[in-house]
Amino acid sequence: MSIPWPSITQFLDTVTAVGGTVPASLTDVVAARAAVRTWSPPQSEDIADVIKRGELTAATTHDVLDAALTAPERQPQAVAQRAEWALADRAATLILGAAGDAILTSVKAAHSAAVTKMTAARDVLPASTTAAEALEIDGGVAAWRDLAEARAVLDKIHSLVDTLLISFDALGSPEDWMKGYARGYLYAAMYTNGVDGPIHRVGEILNTADGGMRYRGGRWHLGPNYLHLNTLTEAKAIITAHRQQAAERRAAEYAATHSG
Repeated sequence: MSIPWPSITQFLDTVTAVGGTVPASLTDVVAARAAVRTWSPPQSEDIADVIKRGELTAATTHDVLDAALTAPERQPQAVAQRAEWALADRAATLILGAAGDAILTSVKAAHSAAVTKMTAARDVLPASTTAAEALEIDGGVAAWRDLAEARAVLDKIHSLVDTLLISFDALGSPEDWMKGYARGYLYAAMYTNGVDGPIHRVGEILNTADGGMRYRGGRWHLGPNYLHLNTLTEAKAIITAHRQQAAERRAAEYAATHSG
């Protein structure tokens, strides 16, 4: 898996920014990468370099030639680059596994608090409310502020979901049967509450025209009470269950049209 380090570090920085926790397994990988970037390689064992340094004498010739024979033909830059690539792959593997679930679990509290704040503010100011109208509504000014604050948190957390689904391909590619459940099914699976949750409505919210930019609370303003942040494992369980349901429906439809 080839995930560039900028995508990984941006993802982890966002986790911290929303109050989440980066597991030690990932911070260890990040620390190792930092150490690679400050590595000072030893002197080259390339025979030409050894001779240039005046280290080849009659007395040392056999030892130097033996060392040059067994030395890998790699430049320090290439070694460091391979190490960084391998560490990036390791980080990606962790994020797609238990570490990714731990990260999403650690931001659930912030997500839930933002949803609660957004829901309360929405009760005061419906999505269509303008700034001028908010000034005339009892509690409107505070609700207008709360909508913006909650939206900022939900947008940041959604950027984590974006990175997981796009950069890390965490849930794979859309399948044909998913169209029967929701627009943008894979995203909806990250936010719907369980297998029987309102995934169609969640999909509508996530796919709001222009991303809900015309609403103070963004797309989230249209139905914050429907939002429930899932871990990757939870989303995959929803996908597996819905895939099975879709297969059973197809089998039943086939049997109904091919009986007798």
